[in-house]
Formats: sequence, C-alpha cells, structure tokens
Amino acid sequence: MSHDELLRLAEKGNAKAQFMLGVAYRYGHDVEKNAERSLYWLEKSAMQGYDNAIYSLGLFCFLDKDKQSAYMWNYLFYMKLKDNGEDTSGIEANLEDLSSLDSPKIEEAIAEAHERYTIIKGEINC
Repeated sequence: MSHDELLRLAEKGNAKAQFMLGVAYRYGHDVEKNAERSLYWLEKSAMQGYDNAIYSLGLFCFLDKDKQSAYMWNYLFYMKLKDNGEDTSGIEANLEDLSSLDSPKIEEAIAEAHERYTIIKGEINC
C-alpha cells in the first residue's frame, strides 16, 4: 500500500493504517524518518485500542530511553490484556524489568495509563 493510501485511511481513523504509518515514519519505510510523526500516528492508533500500536509504543519508548512512557504503555497493555482474559505473563515481565529501572515517575505512569485506558474503553464500546 502506498504512503498516500495509508495516509488517506489513517486520516479517516483507520487504526491499522495509523499504526502502519507510525511504523513507516519510525523506520523510514517509503518516507523520511520522523520521530514526531511516528509518535503521532502510533498514539492515534493506540488510543483506538489497537494492540500492535500499544505494544509498539511501549517498546519504542523503552528503546528511546523514555522509561516513564514505556512503563505507561506497557501497563496500559497489561490492563487491556487482563480485561480481555488474555495471558499477561509476558507483559508482567516487561513491567517488572521497567520497575527495576530507576524511574521515580512510575506512579504517574500508572495514573496516565488508567486515564488513557478509560478513554480507550469508551472508544471500543461505542
């Protein structure tokens, strides 16, 4: 799918297209690398409850050394998996690894995850 087609779908609210566009900007696939645009599209997708985007944001934030955001996205993914009755063991390991890092803002990350998850649940239930 071309960048223009992805962009058209993403602008219409297609979560998968938003995710794919975010990844394209992250790695420079058919577009110039752009961290800001990547984050924008990944967050739009994640806030619609798109699992790949939520998980990827946790990973990308970790790789970018943003421990607080990494914890928040991983915790949000944990809540979503748990609510759906899915296995949480892998994400629990991620959270344990992140909490062992010296991050004084874990409580804030958890609070933000709860706020965002409340929004996501509202989107999914509409």
